[in-house]
Amino acid sequence: MIPANSAFHIGIRITLAAVALTVSSPAPACESAPCDPAVCAPGAVDCGDLVGSSLFGPSPWTTFRTRPFSDYQVRLVAEGGGLAVLSNRGEFGPGATRIDFRSAAGQDNLAFYTRWSAELELGRRHTVIFLYQPLSTEGVHTPSTDERYEGVTFAAGHPVRTEFAFPFYRLSYLNELFAGNAGYFSVGFTGQIRNADYRFTRLDGEAFSRTKSVGFVPALKVRGEVSLGRASFLGFEADGIYAPISVLNGSDNETVGAILDASVRAGVRVHPQADAFLNVRYLGGGATNTDPSNYAKNWLHFLFVGLGASFDLLPGRTRNHRLP
Repeated sequence: MIPANSAFHIGIRITLAAVALTVSSPAPACESAPCDPAVCAPGAVDCGDLVGSSLFGPSPWTTFRTRPFSDYQVRLVAEGGGLAVLSNRGEFGPGATRIDFRSAAGQDNLAFYTRWSAELELGRRHTVIFLYQPLSTEGVHTPSTDERYEGVTFAAGHPVRTEFAFPFYRLSYLNELFAGNAGYFSVGFTGQIRNADYRFTRLDGEAFSRTKSVGFVPALKVRGEVSLGRASFLGFEADGIYAPISVLNGSDNETVGAILDASVRAGVRVHPQADAFLNVRYLGGGATNTDPSNYAKNWLHFLFVGLGASFDLLPGRTRNHRLP
């Protein structure tokens, strides 16, 4: 049994603690219902991180970090716009003619492109990204002299359809080195599978040649954002590597390859779970294989300008921007 005087003192302490909590608490508990942004401070423990701001001010969809989704997120990203080919030349097979895909495969005009990705954030610092980039064009040209691809000769004066397809699939991992109100910076690595397929067909059906290549390309990756208030941001992303094969694995294979996929973007938050952005991207690279029996050389430089959007599938992760 607790003595009366002890019970009295305990009661006084409980009462004072309750009064102090009521006076000092910056916000009501929000576990059972959404908080009112006017009374719930962003830093409140029970309310989590405020994510209700948007380009258009306080959002009617204002939400806060809610459990159990506070430690992971699934994000879908789509991008589309105009593609300009700065240069794209290749040689395929011994004694091959150098082809300019800009004039042969309809790449001398702007083309439409799309780019799709899905991201999984884990533990608020780890991100896994799957990307698919379709990329194809075709055109018809009439050679003024004989042309040769993969050992097949295409006689001058006969129209040739050239089909260029270079889609790729990419799986990446990023680790955030810095994350806070000012933005974030991440580093990681990428594995890309290219699926190149080039076809040359005389329109009268008298000649056909095909060059195809499926290969794995490892690369390094960086990504970051700088927040411009709670409703806008600037970001960048780059995947790249230069790879002399003989140096990497000690073989006598003199193939040299490189890739650089770099972009900058400016975006705004249009919803607590969605961003829209303008993106400018450079994609360049290629490979040279000097083996006489399998000679190939193809280097390309593309410029992309497009609009994109990202959408978080799960509620409760702040977009400003991975607050610790």
